[in-house]
Amino acid sequence: DARVLAMKSAVLLATVLGGCGVKADFAPATEYPQSARSPEEIELYMEGEAPMNDVDVVGTVTTDWNKETVEAKRSDVLEVMKTKAAEAGLDGIRDVKCVPVGQPGQGLCSGKGFVYKK
Repeated sequence: DARVLAMKSAVLLATVLGGCGVKADFAPATEYPQSARSPEEIELYMEGEAPMNDVDVVGTVTTDWNKETVEAKRSDVLEVMKTKAAEAGLDGIRDVKCVPVGQPGQGLCSGKGFVYKK
């Protein structure tokens, strides 16, 4: 099935935003219907926010950065997450949270990838 193949391929891909070194990954938790979307069409909800309609959470989108990319703005990191979500055929990401980890200048953002219930 092409959707399953695309979903598995999304796991193997890492998105790199030009020069800032921020990478994103998607780890699917289940099979899901994929949508063709551009990164601009991906809905993003920070922790404590939620979509208006019912969704199925289908996996986790994560990014990480290190001291070499400390210049990356938070908006750049969130754009990388949206690009990865678009590649994975998601409708959006909810419960996005960004936290510092490890050494100064290192961090992690993660959120729950979702598709709207049909």
